[in-house]
Amino acid sequence: MIFYGINIRVKGSLSLLFIFLNLLCNSQTFQNLVPNGSFESYSICPSFDSEIYQAVPWTGPIGNSTDYYNACSNVVNVPHYAGISSVYPYNLNAKHGQAYAGLFLYKQAEYREYLQVKLNDTLIQNVCYYMEFYATSYQATKYNSNNAAISLSNYSTTIIPNTHTLINFIPHVSAFGNPIIKDTINWQRIAGLYSANGNETYLTIGNFYDDANTDTVNMYPPG
Repeated sequence: MIFYGINIRVKGSLSLLFIFLNLLCNSQTFQNLVPNGSFESYSICPSFDSEIYQAVPWTGPIGNSTDYYNACSNVVNVPHYAGISSVYPYNLNAKHGQAYAGLFLYKQAEYREYLQVKLNDTLIQNVCYYMEFYATSYQATKYNSNNAAISLSNYSTTIIPNTHTLINFIPHVSAFGNPIIKDTINWQRIAGLYSANGNETYLTIGNFYDDANTDTVNMYPPG
């Protein structure tokens, strides 16, 4: 069985994603194909927003705007989180270790953020892979949404910075029933199986549906 760990915080209208990836189905051998799956390793401790690239080799396909949080930082690393005394937004603790990532799952007009990484090896055709991730919602977001998902592909994608447009990938693993993620305290486990085509080398996380096909709930109607 192979296990990949990815701690991901999804901030988006803001759902937080904590992601763990992969147990190889029907196998007794663990193999981790996701590099730096829990975001614990970094080149430089984050001190501002949009620094997911510090958690090498992770990137944010849209101008690297995806956030990276790590307890190694002793400063508030996002200006609009004024008054927060921890590098973790609203003192949200990591599911494992001391780090996670934050990205927008939903914002009107197809505004999206994503996480992307190249796997340590190409997936094997017709082999069944188990994927697991954890998600929680950011406490101060106006909208919570569904569609937190993992997509596997044979190529990476780069979107023009500041456009934050939708990436048209096929979602391969999402929550059973695809509910809106509302919990702001506990990390929700999301898991599924994937039968590989045999050429997948990249993993991307986010919301791959447009606004019309994304369910939301307004957590702060007056806001």
